[in-house]
Amino acid sequence: MTEIFDRVYEAADCSEVARRYLEPARVPGRFVCPACGKPNITAKRTTWGCWSCGSHAVGADAVGLVSVAEGVARTDAAAILAADLGISTEVASRKRAGNGQETVRKQDWKQSVKPSANEPYEVQSWVDSLARACRVAHERLMSQECEASQRAWDYLTGPKRNLAPETIAARELGLNLDWVEFHDPLAGSDRPCKLPPGIVIPWHAGPLGISGANVRKFHVELKDKYLMATGSRRRWMYPSLPAWDGPILIVEGEFDAMVADQELSGLLPVATLGGAQCKPEDTRDSVKLGGFSRLLIAADSDEAGRECRVMWKAFSPRRSVSVDLPEGKDLSEAVAAGVNLRDWIMGVCAELGIDLYQLPGLIWESPLGTVRGRSVGESDEESSLPDEN
Repeated sequence: MTEIFDRVYEAADCSEVARRYLEPARVPGRFVCPACGKPNITAKRTTWGCWSCGSHAVGADAVGLVSVAEGVARTDAAAILAADLGISTEVASRKRAGNGQETVRKQDWKQSVKPSANEPYEVQSWVDSLARACRVAHERLMSQECEASQRAWDYLTGPKRNLAPETIAARELGLNLDWVEFHDPLAGSDRPCKLPPGIVIPWHAGPLGISGANVRKFHVELKDKYLMATGSRRRWMYPSLPAWDGPILIVEGEFDAMVADQELSGLLPVATLGGAQCKPEDTRDSVKLGGFSRLLIAADSDEAGRECRVMWKAFSPRRSVSVDLPEGKDLSEAVAAGVNLRDWIMGVCAELGIDLYQLPGLIWESPLGTVRGRSVGESDEESSLPDEN
């Protein structure tokens, strides 16, 4: 694979690739950015970039350009570009023979960079099985049919998490009582897929359906605080990103994202990669991230959080802005301490010269259903007024 990438880098001219894959802008030498729609992409022999959104964070090379233009992963973009350039898609995979000599076996390049088996979220039976298990867990939590589900409900709605019932329902949180086998073994494994016991947080792969479930230790003692259901993948942001060109607030974990989204609903979107160590360039939403004007990084106030802020700054040096937390280690602790997140984020944006009320309104789906924090269906006159809270 490395050999193919090297050959593509040597042969590809970013300016020629831009002319082939992008729509030309009115200004000579510039192209329309497929990420933000603005005519501000420039390209040279070995590099390119968008002056508006910084979408070149996926890679300021020809492979990254094709990745943005086609909306595919870098490995797939390299394969497309190799085919365009007439570069052989055969690579040598080496293994040691019994006499210590290397033997070479040719195989298709696409097969070498992508497993022959589908990703779990591409297997419909796996998706359906995990969705059923999560639905059972959700119904158990919402009905509070047992003592454990009642305690889980109190934990989520109490001072520790401060989640509203509407948020719990919207994010389809659930409670799993024990290890549940929900699917047969995946390709390459001899163990069945299992959903761990605890508070279940489903992850969704955009329009593809469920992509996994993260489970928070709760009523059963486990070694790890969080465990993922077998086959789970974090390939998208949590929750799903809306189409918007204003700022976005980035936090570390799902619970911070949920409570911040709840408190800021309608002001700006909130999302997480799922952890401080998760890399933004690894998500399928990396191109979507290029459409936001600012990436406001509200990572935890600890060493992992500091490393997270550095990682985001490297991902997009111009747009990433580290913001100080109003109080506590994370936003959940801030809300528990009585901080008004709406006032806080308005102050953060004011310091950056951003007037959230002058930006096009976000429309969120029910049950939260708000525009700028107000219910959908209010008159235009009402919805244009700032929230007094």
